[in-house]
Amino acid sequence: MEVYLDVLFIENFIVNYLILFMCDIIIKKRTPHLRLMAGAFVGALYVIVMVLCPDFKVIFTVISKLLLSMFIVAVTFYPYKIAAFAKTLIVFYGVTFLYAGACYAIINISSSGGIVKNGIFYVLADTRLELIFICSGIVLVIVRTIAVIVQTTISRKRLVVPLRIVFSDKTRDISALIDTGNSLYEPITRKPVVVVEYKILKDILPLTFQKLFMCTPGHEIDNFISLTECGCDESSLNDSVEAYKRICMIPFSSIGKENGMLIGIKPDFIEVGGDDNKKAYQNVVLGIYNNQLSPENSYQAILNPELAG
Repeated sequence: MEVYLDVLFIENFIVNYLILFMCDIIIKKRTPHLRLMAGAFVGALYVIVMVLCPDFKVIFTVISKLLLSMFIVAVTFYPYKIAAFAKTLIVFYGVTFLYAGACYAIINISSSGGIVKNGIFYVLADTRLELIFICSGIVLVIVRTIAVIVQTTISRKRLVVPLRIVFSDKTRDISALIDTGNSLYEPITRKPVVVVEYKILKDILPLTFQKLFMCTPGHEIDNFISLTECGCDESSLNDSVEAYKRICMIPFSSIGKENGMLIGIKPDFIEVGGDDNKKAYQNVVLGIYNNQLSPENSYQAILNPELAG
């Protein structure tokens, strides 16, 4: 079998460059093309050395190839921290295996054939460049899809913040999603609204509010009824004047319901954020929602973006 070193070098250089380019898409480092080319050059040169020095067994060992991978990652992406280096190396191997799998599948489908000699896989086809770019296209689509999913997941996690709600001497610590689509305000005072699951707050809410909320059909304020209709006597009303002062109505629109009304209640205050960047807010309203906000239960409240800063 005749092997043209210049062709072999160019093909490996192209493949290495495309693999490193796809790694860069995932880690979002925006690496300069010269560095991508430097890493691709190192990988292609190593293959040429393997072809020219078949008796130099050390370069065919797993340890040597692992060191080569680490060197390529260091030259290309220059990660300064060990954690970043390990992450980039894992991404590099993942994309490499994905690329190799795609090429192997296409070779089998196209019946091109190939052989392995001294750890190097040779494709027996006259359309090797076409094969390279077909594989690259397939892997690029997969990589971009994975990158979008990962980035979306990370972004959503970053938008979930700790939230503490305080009523008198009772508190509840939950997770809240900062949602730019939540533009709810209490219409009279223009206080921002935090939508919260009722089941999470139930134990710390005033007893009067609990009774009214559970007795109200649909848990919406346009169906709100009095304490007497809930089976409570008038003394409960006299003892709960302060609770009534906290209650308000919050108009909202959503898919399937254009003119809805949430029952709202004013807490003593809320605290948003962790210990290092916690902020307290008093002029807020809690919109009580009787269902689950997150299917995965990753958050129990939806925060108005005004309260995120």
